[in-house]
Amino acid sequence: MTRDDGFNFDEEALLKEAEAYDESLRGMGSPPADFAEKHSDLAAVFRLLNDVFESPTERVTDKTPDASVTLPPKLERFRIVSVLGQGGFSTVYRAFDEVLVRDVAIKVVPCHFDANAGQSDHRLVEARAAARLSHVNIVPLYEVHPEMDAVYLVSEFCDGPTLGAWLREHAGPVQPDLAAEIVLRLAEAVAHAHSRGLIHRDIKPGNVLLGPTEERDSILGFTPRLTDFGLVCDLRESNFTASSSAIAGTCEYMAPEQIIGGETSVFAQGDVYA
Repeated sequence: MTRDDGFNFDEEALLKEAEAYDESLRGMGSPPADFAEKHSDLAAVFRLLNDVFESPTERVTDKTPDASVTLPPKLERFRIVSVLGQGGFSTVYRAFDEVLVRDVAIKVVPCHFDANAGQSDHRLVEARAAARLSHVNIVPLYEVHPEMDAVYLVSEFCDGPTLGAWLREHAGPVQPDLAAEIVLRLAEAVAHAHSRGLIHRDIKPGNVLLGPTEERDSILGFTPRLTDFGLVCDLRESNFTASSSAIAGTCEYMAPEQIIGGETSVFAQGDVYA
């Protein structure tokens, strides 16, 4: 095909590459070689559309776990109970610690091996970030076990729905005093993370768990707790460059700067916007 400006390109070949790239985002195939590099703007559009239409990860309490789930020897003291949630990059299980006699959540992040240098370190970014956090409104990490096949993150089990599920159950506008209190608690958690040089990048109702509260005078009746630092950016990393960061997050809650990308895409303001 020839355009009026004299630029020649194979429209049919581009369409096939675009369809293949879209299928790869949905886990239905391998991405065409160099597509994202040659057509960066088009690839960014496909990623955003995939984020919009992809089913969000939700907490699925008491779902029977896959019979093929086996834990490495270091984690044999944990007994898998149920599946709590599943996404494109990880699965979260409810488990029982038979030594410390308590329920825990185990996030399993499979390893995808490639020639990329530093791949092993990248898989531990979430764990190292969570280890720097200690706040009542952030779900704490107990331990991490990096193995050849996956990284296993053991966290406190929060026996409550997500904020997203709570909002769906309470149709209509949330009372202003309740909304303000929820935002205040989460803002304090985000401020704590930012003070440690960590940008969450994926704050949304599905990543807020509502746990029990011991505050007798609480108007909420629960404690909102931020979780899932899987897309966290550590601003203190020596090799971190904002301009080279890929677009990440959930489209509906992303600040304009985060969608556009570039040097301002991972600033703290993006978390505040969400």
